[in-house]
Amino acid sequence: MLEFTEIKAKDNRLIKLTTLLQKSSKARNGNRLFVLEGLRICKDAALCGVEFDTLIVSKTAGSKFSEEIKELSKNAKKGVSVSDDLFKKISDTVSPQGIIAVAKMPEPLKTLDSRGRYIALENIADPSNIGA
Repeated sequence: MLEFTEIKAKDNRLIKLTTLLQKSSKARNGNRLFVLEGLRICKDAALCGVEFDTLIVSKTAGSKFSEEIKELSKNAKKGVSVSDDLFKKISDTVSPQGIIAVAKMPEPLKTLDSRGRYIALENIADPSNIGA
């Protein structure tokens, strides 16, 4: 199982990077990383083969979702544990679950599988509504 390192300082490089990735598309594209927040979306991404650079877990989530985190950690290079207060500072949600994955952007497909199903979206005003 992945060893989780504890981070206590809000000025830690990873904490700053995660906050920046949440707010800036330029930072996401430049680092080829993006942020997934929440248990369900992290599980779905892992099942689809998205590689996690870092899995960030709050203390409460670590005990509440221990089995799920154990599974998610198989897909991560690094694991980080933070206090609930620090997690709230890097979270982009009102009621965070305590799980964030900093993930690598997949390489664009060069060709499409002729047997696959695809959907193309353009000029999406609010990407969070796509799943609805």
